Amino acid sequence: MYRRYVKATGAVYHNKTRLLQIPSAHYSNLQSLSFIIDCNIYKLNPNAQILPRTYNTHLGGDADHLYLAVSDL
Repeated sequence: MYRRYVKATGAVYHNKTRLLQIPSAHYSNLQSLSFIIDCNIYKLNPNAQILPRTYNTHLGGDADHLYLAVSDL
């Protein structure tokens, strides 16, 4: 599932932050992400999948890039 998410978002792994990064142009193409836990469906809208930009530099990333909060455990 993770690989499908990476492919669908057009994300690339950012070594310094260890997060997935997407180009700003891809943000408008993000779809809601649904998952099931204990028969309950949870949905993350596109904005919920993006880390707040205020954290970017604290994590070693670039201030104006988009990093996804979704990762592979």
